[in-house]
Amino acid sequence: MTNHLSLREGFTTGSAATAAALAALEILLSTIPPKEVRIPLPPFTSKKYLTIPIAHATLLTPHTAQALVIKDGGDDIDATDQAHIVATMTICTNSPTSITILGGHGVGRATLPGLPIAVGEWAINPTPRTQITFALKQALTAHNLSAQIHLVLSVPHGESIAKHTLNPKLGIVGGISILGTTGIVKPFSHKAYAASILQQLSVAKSLHLTRLFLSTGRASERLLQALYQSPPQAFIQVADFLSFGLHAAGKITDQIVFGCFFGKMAKLAQGMSYTHAQTNSLDKTRLAKRCQLLGLACASKITTANTARQILEDILADPKGNLALSFLKAKAIHVASRFAGHPVQLHVFHHQGYEL
Repeated sequence: MTNHLSLREGFTTGSAATAAALAALEILLSTIPPKEVRIPLPPFTSKKYLTIPIAHATLLTPHTAQALVIKDGGDDIDATDQAHIVATMTICTNSPTSITILGGHGVGRATLPGLPIAVGEWAINPTPRTQITFALKQALTAHNLSAQIHLVLSVPHGESIAKHTLNPKLGIVGGISILGTTGIVKPFSHKAYAASILQQLSVAKSLHLTRLFLSTGRASERLLQALYQSPPQAFIQVADFLSFGLHAAGKITDQIVFGCFFGKMAKLAQGMSYTHAQTNSLDKTRLAKRCQLLGLACASKITTANTARQILEDILADPKGNLALSFLKAKAIHVASRFAGHPVQLHVFHHQGYEL
């Protein structure tokens, strides 16, 4: 599948698990390993389906089968792209239909509140559970069968993959999560990233963390963590979603610390709510005029500078550079506080790691 930008869509770990489960059921019912399966997509009332290739499917015993799907993130590559999602299914036919879904090796468990799953439960989110159950019941109905199904989902190397996801911060231990609200992965989805911010904030709220530390990425987050000794769940990466992240955090607490580098700070000072370079570039002409009014000799260089880093170095080298930095910080604090609905404490970092 492709979108209007010709970026290839993929499918979620939830859809991968559904396809693996359906393939395991199909080989149990027909003894023929399927090369692909057609799975239903949420919300199921829309009658949308997706065809997913099956990497491997085999009968282990007459009543147990195993199938493997390789998760494909499309052009939205994340840590789980190419992960092997394995479904091991045991079936007892001629029994009232019931479906038990458990996690196995490489699937995480929740240890903190604030998630869609209870503490102690396998990290298989509600929508994928519904998707799997719906698909399996639909297949049983098509074969005019009822059955007890025991399904175990596992992910080889899932524990190491999870280290590169948000799971450690969310308190999900032992592996990755089986996720997905739509069943498909849209490249660079704003909705998906916004959802991840809200997920992190939900965990922070459940832990009664009264002070939150927002950053625009892992580098600025690490620098904030070096300044403040707080639980990892108190640190939230909001990327380019400054307004969204600050506003959402402001609903939870009135103690917000924000950390970023010069480029994001300069955009925030100019009132930008979303700061991705592709859509919202720094207004260098506006910044140059402000620096000129403040008496900076480097003002004429700003409009032709290639990067925000270059602008910063010119400002730092200027005898009146501190005036510009102080002005921009004050403006950024004002905008951030307006987004959050509360006063925000700001830390701005140089790319070499020290605070400006």
